[in-house]
Amino acid sequence: MPRFYFHVHNSVEIRDPEGVELPSLTDARSEAVRAARALMADDITAKGEITLSHSITVEHEGGAPGFVLPFRTCVEIRP
Repeated sequence: MPRFYFHVHNSVEIRDPEGVELPSLTDARSEAVRAARALMADDITAKGEITLSHSITVEHEGGAPGFVLPFRTCVEIRP
């Protein structure tokens, strides 16, 4: 099973040293969305704000590029 690394880019860069074994890139995208939403929820709870320009970069094992997931794509903003 492939290993994917989830690097968070917010006010500081947090590199994922361990990664997670997941069946596919599609599953990695679902995991990244879940993680982004959890981080945004934490910011809302702690600070009452979110920064939509933050992102998570997902890499394949060995450093091969996967994708960048901007936080703004993980939520729907309604008036």
